[in-house]
Amino acid sequence: MTRMIESAPRIARVARRVSGFAASSILMGICSFAAIPIVISTVGLAGWSAIAVGQNVGMILTLIVMFGLSQAGPEMVSNGPDYVRGSTYVVLLKIRIAIFVALVPATLFVTWVLATPNFAAAALAALSQMMVGVGASWFFVGERNPSGLLYFDTAPRAVGLMLGSFSSMVFPNAVVVGAGMVFGAVLATGLSSIVIIRRYPVLSKDRKVTRRDLAMMWSHHRFGFHTSLLSSISLYLPLLAIQWFAPSAAPSFALVDRLRQQFLVAIKPVIQFLQGWVPRHDAGETRERSLVAFKFGMVFSALSFVAYVGVVLLFIRFFSDEESAVGVWLVVLMAASVALNVANVSVSLGCFAPLRLNREIAVSAGIGALVTIVALVPAAIFSGALGVAALGALSQLLTFCYLLVVFRIDSIVYQQKAHS
Repeated sequence: MTRMIESAPRIARVARRVSGFAASSILMGICSFAAIPIVISTVGLAGWSAIAVGQNVGMILTLIVMFGLSQAGPEMVSNGPDYVRGSTYVVLLKIRIAIFVALVPATLFVTWVLATPNFAAAALAALSQMMVGVGASWFFVGERNPSGLLYFDTAPRAVGLMLGSFSSMVFPNAVVVGAGMVFGAVLATGLSSIVIIRRYPVLSKDRKVTRRDLAMMWSHHRFGFHTSLLSSISLYLPLLAIQWFAPSAAPSFALVDRLRQQFLVAIKPVIQFLQGWVPRHDAGETRERSLVAFKFGMVFSALSFVAYVGVVLLFIRFFSDEESAVGVWLVVLMAASVALNVANVSVSLGCFAPLRLNREIAVSAGIGALVTIVALVPAAIFSGALGVAALGALSQLLTFCYLLVVFRIDSIVYQQKAHS
């Protein structure tokens, strides 16, 4: 009892931080869920599907634009000295803007191929999603600043999304929705950058990014970059394959896939908290916290399965129609994929990243990507939405098995070294 009383203040601090980051996901989740029926009712299912396809294209490329910061960024900010934060942010901002600009032509081409009748809407949705990679969410997470994440990153993007959605009620065109999303993304990046640069001193503000800068950044972030790119294949490519090889199944698959993505966004604050809570300067304490994070990830994964099923059933109960009818097995398979993905992300970012097992994270992502690349087209052609959903769950399961084995081996090796 005494121990519980002594730990109460720490538990309260943890709860405040999680709830602080949760505010961003709750806001974005509510706006995203609210936008779906509005957009479908104003621009039709075809227009909404084009936006969903564009967002998936953008999500794949966003992870490239982020240059591995989604994995290594928060730890770098959390453990780094304050006086270099501003300079580091500016250099990384320039690099990511350059990557964004370089990827624009490819983005336009891919969205044109996949959604030609609604090319402009799909392209704008993809570009708005790519702008997230230029943003500063990783920085706010690293400095444990949920208010900054909410006010300067999440809120502007939410405003842009709702502005575009409500504007489509006056101008019923999917392009209006995409334009609102781009406006919100640009606003978020601008506000976040201004706030960060004002708060932290920027050394050599006018210095250009050199090859040495790129080499150092690549050395630090290459595993995160590879991991992000490989993970995006198994997470976001399935909808694009359905759109191309089984277009009749696209509406129902797009609905559960979009709800999957919004669900993962909604639970992101918990993962973000683990990223900032586990790393410590003391290696022993980091190891102990990683074990706690692992156990928590398993429980959280099981709860995610139940929660996702409930969210999907509730949503389709009120907003689905015959054209986008969703079968039970599709929901179950997607829920299994969600639960396994939650477990994989919890272990990767909450355990492996603090333990500097970045190479192993990249390998795990490669396993999932390899399974997806090999079997995605046959699954889409011969089994449609169900086959692709089952493949998604299988790729996540194989990834989890690899992470589990590696984590166990690493723990055994650490214990042997500690006793020797």
